[in-house]
Amino acid sequence: SDLEVSIMLEDLKKAREAGSQGLVYGLLTKENELDKANLERLLVASQGLEVVFHMAFDAIPAEYQFGEMDWLIENGVQRILTHGGPASEPIEEHFAWLDELIEHAADRIDIMPGGGIDLGNRQQIIDSLAVDQLHGTKIVF
Repeated sequence: SDLEVSIMLEDLKKAREAGSQGLVYGLLTKENELDKANLERLLVASQGLEVVFHMAFDAIPAEYQFGEMDWLIENGVQRILTHGGPASEPIEEHFAWLDELIEHAADRIDIMPGGGIDLGNRQQIIDSLAVDQLHGTKIVF
């Protein structure tokens, strides 16, 4: 909603004032497409900061994800946090799709696997997907 975007813009200002180097956000329409108009507003306000599009990306229908990724790249987003599919399923079930996302990204944007990653599976994910970044709450030792 407009109110939520206004709050996000204000939070963005506070994060910048606090010295943040990057932000994580994701906005979708009711049809699960990028909310490009509001993303443009946030991206303008985020200039100079690293921007990560969060796992809302996984709600975008797979057949549209490459095109939406291209838009994010063209608009300066540096990274996409993704599980590669429904978060209710183990990330290992999504390796094939994550590989396709990484291939399409072609070093133009970082694909950061996340969700369900822990010390027990982190090395398998790194090895299987040839990534050097992961997101999880239980992957440090």
